[in-house]
Amino acid sequence: MAYNSGMYPYNIGAPMMPQQPVDGLTWVKGIDEVNNFPLPPNSKSPALMWENEAKFSIKQTDNYGGFTVRTFSFTEDKPEPIEVPWATRDDIERLRNEIMEAINGKPVVSAASPAEPESSAEPESSAAAGAAKANGIL
Repeated sequence: MAYNSGMYPYNIGAPMMPQQPVDGLTWVKGIDEVNNFPLPPNSKSPALMWENEAKFSIKQTDNYGGFTVRTFSFTEDKPEPIEVPWATRDDIERLRNEIMEAINGKPVVSAASPAEPESSAEPESSAAAGAAKANGIL
């Protein structure tokens, strides 16, 4: 065992073990690093995520230390855009007229649809219509 400046011992020639990142995944730079990933006999590696490609590998060793590597490609699942139907001003005006018709019991003439102008001399047919007119709905 050698010493550096007499304080901490270190082994010269000891193989470097891959570091386990904080995120819990083991990252490798490609197939060479996968093949050199140290693994005891009769064991299986965690998923070895490739840094520069959308791939991961799993390395498995047999009783004698021989290994096989399986590599998988993956892609991101992107949701298909959802088409949301929008209501136009005409749709909203038509709905408003249907509601007012249900309340008043007579068709409503709006500014959007060409019709005869309403005369102010006509008496209101119901209290709901008068309230709607007073609130600026009609």
